[in-house]
This record gives sequence, structure tokens and C-alpha cells, in this order.
Amino acid sequence: MKKRTIVIVIIFCTILAFWLRSIFRKSDLLDLTADGLGADRNEARNYNFLRTQGKFNPWLFSTDTAFRSTNRSLNGKNARWLVQNYDATVLNVANSLNLPRCLIYAVMLVESGSVAAKANFVKSKYESLLLNNTSGALGPMQVKPITATETVQIAQLKGLVSEYHRLVLKRTIGTTRTEELFTLKAGATKTFLNNKIIAYSGPKTELNNPDLNIMIAGLKLANLIDNYGERNIHQVFYAYNQGDRTVLVRGLQKYTATADFVRNISGEGKLYIERLLGSNGALDIIINDLKIFA
Repeated sequence: MKKRTIVIVIIFCTILAFWLRSIFRKSDLLDLTADGLGADRNEARNYNFLRTQGKFNPWLFSTDTAFRSTNRSLNGKNARWLVQNYDATVLNVANSLNLPRCLIYAVMLVESGSVAAKANFVKSKYESLLLNNTSGALGPMQVKPITATETVQIAQLKGLVSEYHRLVLKRTIGTTRTEELFTLKAGATKTFLNNKIIAYSGPKTELNNPDLNIMIAGLKLANLIDNYGERNIHQVFYAYNQGDRTVLVRGLQKYTATADFVRNISGEGKLYIERLLGSNGALDIIINDLKIFA
């Protein structure tokens, strides 16, 4: 009888421990300024769920607002041009963060792929158009100066910043400003002043630099995947477009199924998700047409 009681107590304690661990893990995922330990961070780099037998199966059907099948050829051409011109940089960023290139290219295609066509696929003209974007966002992955510094700082707090990232920063904004960047506290009262470290205290051309721009965009994706989990990639993409905490502020984290999530959003954010995850969308083209995954 005593042995049975001990067994029951052990089983109960084990179940309780797993339950508590799941709560803390979930809490950690939603912490934008985590302590760098990150119980789920290795798991959050596992993207095999994106493909089945080597293919990506879009979660959404094409709509009038999403990428159309008639535009697939042009979007594919835009994507191929981006790969031809920026693959060395993308590969470095992907390797530094253990991110698959398909996620980086998918976001880049939606953010700035159409600009490549407007520039007649001339690299200098493409980068010039990105520099003079009226929205204030810069570079191939359309990073806004107001978020650039904090993105790096948050990634540093999470232990995601490597020597590669520091070298890119030193090369593009200088050693002094790089060191200053890492002495500032992310989320501090003077956040706006802190953000002057990148693109404010220097010319905006620096954030338009593809090496710096794609690296910061990659850090942003890594931060968001760390926040929301690898199986909620729709939440990750939405937050990339709408703001890091938007999913939480709007109570959307409960929609773990992509279709449910899309039914509960609207406007630019919904269009953004459809263009990334829908049929004929960016991931469909990058993985199934260009055969780019890792």
C-alpha cells in the first residue's frame, strides 16, 4: 500500500512538473526581452514542418488580394533576381541564425521583389529606389530606422548575436557606434534616442546597405520566431509587418491555425500573410519553384 502511494505521488509530481514547464516555456516564448536562456530556441529553428516530401503546401487558397497565378511567372523572375544578387549575404545571415533561406527570401520577395521589376533588374537602380521609399522603410527587407537598433539589442539579450553580426555592424556603422549600441538598454525610456545608433546618427544609406539590412531583418525574424514559436509562422510574419507585439496586443496568439488567424485579421496584415503563405505566394514560389529551403 505504501509503495503504491509513493508511485502515485511520483506520477502526480511528474505530471505537475511537465505542466508547470509548459507554462514557463510558453511564457518565455512570448517574452520580447528574454534572458538569453530560451528553453525553446533550438526547437524554434526546426522548420521541417514547412514542407512535406520536399514541397511546401500553401495553407491558404489564392484570393483576389493575394498573389495571383497569372503573376506567378513575374514573381518567380523577381525572386530569381534577388537570389542571383543577394544569395551570399542571405546565406551568411541564414547560417549565423540557423534560419532557412526560404523564410528570408519569402519576406524579401513580398517586401521588395516588385521594386526589382520597377528597376528593370538593375541592381544600382533597385537599391536607389529602396533608399527613397516614401514609407521610410529601407533596403531589400524594408527595415525602418526606428526599429533597427532595438532589434539588434533584443537579439543580443536573447543570445542570438554572434561575432558575424558584430563584424557586419563594425564594417557598416563603425566600431565606436557598434560598441555604444551594445551598452544601451533595449526598451529603455529613451528608446527613440537609443535608436539613433543605426540610421539616425549616420546617413540612412547605411541601413540601405544590403549586408546590414538583411542581417537586421534576419535578426528580427529570429526574434519573432523565438517569441511565437516555429509552428506559428503566420504570427511571426504578421508581427514582422505589423510590429513585434501586435499579435499579443490584439489577442491573436490564440489562433494557432493559420486559417483561423487569417479570419480574424484584416487590412494590410491579412494581405501580407496571404502573399507569404497563400497559393502562388512567396513561400510557394521560393520552395516549390526555386527549390530553396535551407
